Amino acid sequence: MPTRYSRRSFLTGVLACGTFSAAAAYLLPGGQGPVLVTPDVTLKLMSGEDLTGVRDALIKEWNDTHPHIQVDTVAAIATGTTDERAAMLGSAESGTADIINLDVIHVPEFAAKGLIAPIRLDASRFVDATLRTSRVFGERDRFWAAPFNTDVGMLFVRNRNSGPAANSLAAVFDALTPDSHQFVGQLVPGSGTQAREPFVVNVLEHALAHDVAILDANGQPSLDLARWQAALLPLRAAVAAGKVTATATEDESRDVFLQSKYRYMRNWPVKYQELRARQDSDAVAGELLVTKLPRGILGGASLAVVATSRYQREAAQLIEFLTGPDAQRRIAQAGFAPTRTDAFAASSLQVDIPGLRDAVDISLPRPIHRNYLQFSSVVYDRVGDMIANDTPLTKDFIDDMRAALA
Repeated sequence: MPTRYSRRSFLTGVLACGTFSAAAAYLLPGGQGPVLVTPDVTLKLMSGEDLTGVRDALIKEWNDTHPHIQVDTVAAIATGTTDERAAMLGSAESGTADIINLDVIHVPEFAAKGLIAPIRLDASRFVDATLRTSRVFGERDRFWAAPFNTDVGMLFVRNRNSGPAANSLAAVFDALTPDSHQFVGQLVPGSGTQAREPFVVNVLEHALAHDVAILDANGQPSLDLARWQAALLPLRAAVAAGKVTATATEDESRDVFLQSKYRYMRNWPVKYQELRARQDSDAVAGELLVTKLPRGILGGASLAVVATSRYQREAAQLIEFLTGPDAQRRIAQAGFAPTRTDAFAASSLQVDIPGLRDAVDISLPRPIHRNYLQFSSVVYDRVGDMIANDTPLTKDFIDDMRAALA
């Protein structure tokens, strides 16, 4: 069963440290609570890198229109989600940030450690799947973080009008010939922290292509060894047959796909706009299809208020702005999948990637658990060894997953 975090457990942790404030549950989308105007407040926001520039543009707009509540964006972390987590963990523990833009996989850990404060959201305004990783257990409108942008694995297919194209990862491998290398995916094991999470996400999506119940609705994995062996055997066989061009990160996949003109790629939806910006011939000509997988893995980032911040209500006002309808429409225009239902409805993404909303709706999260990183390491090490060295999965794989999520 997944680890859950109740209001009582949160209060116990923060009261022990003397850090709980009445502002912790104030004001977010839904308009509850007073609007606070405090002169000369500077909020510290920590986030990962955003190559689109949309986040910085939104922060500038906020600063231009809120002279008494300014936002200072701490230098963005550009070296992957593992390094982002380490930097944000240090900032939350030391109180040097007021808001952190967390990868969704890290929200349960930060909540369990009492580092972020629960906030109120009008859940009806958001795509339900985007709220799944941060809901306070047993409460309808309280969450550990507000979804800023979402993500889900998609299948990119070149030459969409030149004949039938495979529409699932399983069908792609069935259609490809040996030594063609026509599928680009983030499947390089053993190449450092930047490659770990892309590898794990890809592995889970390939497993789901053959067994949709290998993860449950909360991302908890099956503990049946035979099911995992059967679900991942096609991936191992495809790599061994030379059907795959393996890359370490999503950006590397984008660049290889652009340069090589290989037919298939697994990647996040924002890479569609990035390919167009780089003048990919198929993307510019409308010959690049981006289609949903039968089950993709949920990604994205969520904005959380640091529990020790002195400016929790001001931080909540900023989060309300960044998750509001206008900001979310601009996020969609930049190529990110938005988190609000009205932003999806008004977005050109519905034209460029018509199955994106459905893909998010049916996506599955990675395990919603405070020890997610231990689980991720198990998959990275054990499945990486299987792919790199043709080492069969054994009972140790199941035992290690069980121990990580205990």
